[in-house]
Amino acid sequence: MSNKFPKVYDAKYYFDDDLYQLEVESKGCLLNIIVEFSNNIMYKISFYDISRFSQDVSEELQESSFFYQENIIFLTRLTKDNLVRTINEIEKKGVYSRLKDYKI
Repeated sequence: MSNKFPKVYDAKYYFDDDLYQLEVESKGCLLNIIVEFSNNIMYKISFYDISRFSQDVSEELQESSFFYQENIIFLTRLTKDNLVRTINEIEKKGVYSRLKDYKI
C-alpha cells in the first residue's frame, strides 16, 4: 500500500510474508487490522470469509446467547489482492463512514 489513503497498520507481516498470506487465506480470517481512511480516522477491522465466520459464530453461540463484533468485512476469499481491493473500494465508496472508529 502507498503513503496515500487508505493506510494500513498492524499488517506488515501479512503484506511482506508470502507464507503468512497463505496461512491467513487457509484460516479465512485476518483480525483487528487498523486502517486509516481519508477522513483521518482509524478503524479496527476484521476480515473474514463466510466459512470461517460461520464457524466462529457457531462456537461463540455455544458459549453465549449472542454474538457481536464491530467492523466485520466479508470477502469471498481472503487473499492479499482481495484484501487490498476491498480496502481501496471502502475508501472509494466512503463505506468507512458506517464503521465504528478506533480509539487509541
